[in-house]
Amino acid sequence: MVKETRYDMKTLNEMLGMTYHMSPLRMKMLRLGLHDPKQWQTLAVQRGCDHYPAVTDPVGDPGSSILSNEELALSLLLGELPYDPQAIRVSAQLLSGDVKIIKILRIAELERLKPLLHRLAKDILSFGLEHKNWKEILDATFGKDFPEGVLPHPTRYVLDQGNYVPENQRYSILTPKRMSLREV
Repeated sequence: MVKETRYDMKTLNEMLGMTYHMSPLRMKMLRLGLHDPKQWQTLAVQRGCDHYPAVTDPVGDPGSSILSNEELALSLLLGELPYDPQAIRVSAQLLSGDVKIIKILRIAELERLKPLLHRLAKDILSFGLEHKNWKEILDATFGKDFPEGVLPHPTRYVLDQGNYVPENQRYSILTPKRMSLREV
């Protein structure tokens, strides 16, 4: 009998030492016909996270009135998905855009994502940058210890302009470049 490779991969929750959670958000993604988490990354790229490459062929965008950027970003962080550091980085870029923090926090509570969001906010703000979204997320969530080396390094959430610019201009947070063409 041949083992399916999707069962051979560790999930994000396994890498972080957390328990399994069957997500209502994942069920929504499946109902929308977005069965592969790689499609979710591609959709985020199509919605402006073009710092990263699309990982599948273009995906039909159901529109933000059906699937909000908040839902899309948090779906990329779901613990039952295969471990994929790029999905975490794409999610952080989408959450750095024009999103509703109240909605993020409500979904994060249901999906058990508050400690992970706290860590992302702490990492992103560690560069001394001001960002309303991440400051509000940091203030509204709680920390948890995660194993070292599992989550992307904090430098993966920012652009480094190098040593040839003033120190206060060296880093900038990755944000989405444009929104979906099907914004409703």
